[in-house]
Amino acid sequence: MTRKGLGDKRNRHDPAYLRAKRENFAGRAIYKLEELDKRFRLIKPGGRVLDLGCWPGSWLQYAVRKTGPEGVLVGVDLEAVEIALPDNVKTFVGDVNKLRLDKLVERYGPFDVVLSDMAPNTTGNKDFDIPTSEDLFLRALEESFGREAFDPFLQAWFAEHRFGSVSTEDFLDFVGKELFGKHAVLEGKTPVDLAAWIDGVGLPEGAPEPVAPALAAVETEAARFAAGEIEAKKIQSKGWSPWLWLHFLRSLPKNVGSEQLAALDEAFAFTKSGNAEILGQWLVLAARVRYEPAYARLEEFLISVGRRKFLTPIYRALAATPEGLEQARAIYAKARPGYHAISRGTIDEIVGAY
Repeated sequence: MTRKGLGDKRNRHDPAYLRAKRENFAGRAIYKLEELDKRFRLIKPGGRVLDLGCWPGSWLQYAVRKTGPEGVLVGVDLEAVEIALPDNVKTFVGDVNKLRLDKLVERYGPFDVVLSDMAPNTTGNKDFDIPTSEDLFLRALEESFGREAFDPFLQAWFAEHRFGSVSTEDFLDFVGKELFGKHAVLEGKTPVDLAAWIDGVGLPEGAPEPVAPALAAVETEAARFAAGEIEAKKIQSKGWSPWLWLHFLRSLPKNVGSEQLAALDEAFAFTKSGNAEILGQWLVLAARVRYEPAYARLEEFLISVGRRKFLTPIYRALAATPEGLEQARAIYAKARPGYHAISRGTIDEIVGAY
């Protein structure tokens, strides 16, 4: 196939995805590993491979071709790998941060190479992810110094800075002066590593585990519904706020089908929702599973809304399949003139049509 110029944006989205589909790989990230392996010769015949964050399984598919049937391959991820793999490939559902490597080595022997294409477990929506990370950072300070020290510190911060702009350096100076400078870390508590929280990637070691009973209850209902244990109309949703409904939609697994979306729509009329946050997340699901009854509302939403926080995930979900990409381009042709230049730049890259 003749390679067109890089300036042609139509070639920036599809090729790797389409190639992976043609070659029966689970994801286009396979070609990232292939390139690394060709350059550094990571995987040897008969080798032992540990893949951390292995879903959807494309790296394991590539690795087992290189090791052959004599190889030993182990994959770990929070999500179950659902593709068929040879018998010498074992996958486990689990958190790699809590992995007992000594137990794996004891069972499978020492590994020759550890592979990982992991990323922080975020939504990709900065308006949600940044406040969530900041909340955990503040909670880490609270647990380290105790409420008696933390509450006055936080009150003093807002009292002193409520009507002005501040920088990260301003906040760190204040933390150093009002917490670290005046109080000792509680006995048995781990001191907060400010550099790891501010400049590091992912959550630092020992970060607080978020505990929210209301969210956990919502996640349970989402899991039960997705597993077919309860009907949509039997979901225990009494008293749910819009944010809990939003969390419910975000908690549905990626393998939820269009029939299940139809049941939810019949029970809760998501396609007719007047809440932009809920509707936006619902349309992401509709785009992902090709739920046709929501198509008209999806097009209306994309044409009438201009915020990237809503546009980007929907267009990305559409563009994940050839049929959806064609649909996205048709809608975008109508919607693009009404978008801000920044939004146009983002969506241009996703749909590759301009």
